[in-house]
Amino acid sequence: MLALGMGLIAALGWGIHDLCVRSVTRRADTAACLLGVFLFGLVLMLPALGWQLWAGDGDAGPRLTRPVLTSALTSALTSGLAIGLVYALANYSLYRAFAAGPVRIVAPVTASYPVYTVALAVAGGASVALTSWVAVLAVIGGVALVALTSDPDETPYDFRAVFGWSVLASLSYAASFALGQHLSSAGDTVVTLMATRGFALVSVLLLMLATGGLRLPPRDTWWLIALMAAMDVVALALVFGAGSLPDAAYATVTASLFGIVTIVLARWVFGERLSPRQWFGVLVAFVAIGWLASH
Repeated sequence: MLALGMGLIAALGWGIHDLCVRSVTRRADTAACLLGVFLFGLVLMLPALGWQLWAGDGDAGPRLTRPVLTSALTSALTSGLAIGLVYALANYSLYRAFAAGPVRIVAPVTASYPVYTVALAVAGGASVALTSWVAVLAVIGGVALVALTSDPDETPYDFRAVFGWSVLASLSYAASFALGQHLSSAGDTVVTLMATRGFALVSVLLLMLATGGLRLPPRDTWWLIALMAAMDVVALALVFGAGSLPDAAYATVTASLFGIVTIVLARWVFGERLSPRQWFGVLVAFVAIGWLASH
C-alpha cells in the first residue's frame, strides 16, 4: 500500500509538472527549459544529500560514510550516464510533444509506458494472457479515439510529430523508471537521483553547444521552471524510492495516472475541451493502462 500511495503522489506531481511544461514550451526553447529544470532540480537535491551525508539513518537511508559514499559514487558513475541520457531524452521528447500539440494526445500516449512491459515480456519469450492483449488494444483504441476526434476550433498541429515525440517519451520514461528503481533498491536513492540529474544536465549542455550555444529561458518563466523542477524531483524520488519496497511496481503503475491529472488541469487552466467521446477514450485508455500495470 505504501508503494501505491507513493505512486499516486508522484502522479499528482507529474500532472502539475506537465501542465507547466504545456505553458512554458510555447514561450521558450526546449533545451533552455530543460537546462533550468535540471539545474534547479540539482539545487533542490543538495539539502537531501547533505542530510544523508551527515545525519542520515533509519527511514532516511544509511549514513554516507566514506566507504559507503565511495561505493555509491562508483555505482552512480557507471550507471548514472545511461540513466541520465535516457531521462534527458524522455524529458526532451515530452517537452517537444507538448510544444507541438494538445494535452489530450500527449498525456495518454506518454502515460502508456506500462504497455511496453507486455512487449518486453513477449520479446523475452514469455506467454502473455489474452486479457493483457485486450488491454493493449484498448489503450491503442482509447488513444486513437481521443486523438482522431477533431475539434473545428482547435489550432492546427502535426499529428505525426506529436504522436512520435509522445511515444519516444513513453519509451524513455519506461526505461529510466525501471533502471532507477533497480539502482535505488540498493538504498542509494539520493545518489541515484543526483546522478540522474547531473548526467541529464550534461546531456542538455552538450546538446545546446551543438545547436547554437548556451541559452537561458525568459525570466518570466523561471518561477514556472522552478515549480516544474520541484514537482519532478518529488515525483521521481517517490518512484525511485519505492524500489526498495514490496510491490515496488505499484508505484510505477499508479504514477502513470499523471496523464489524467494533466488532462483535467488543462481543461480548467487552458480550456482544452474534450467531447464526451474523447472523455470515453481517455477513460478506456487509463483503465486499460491500470489493468496492464497491475497484472
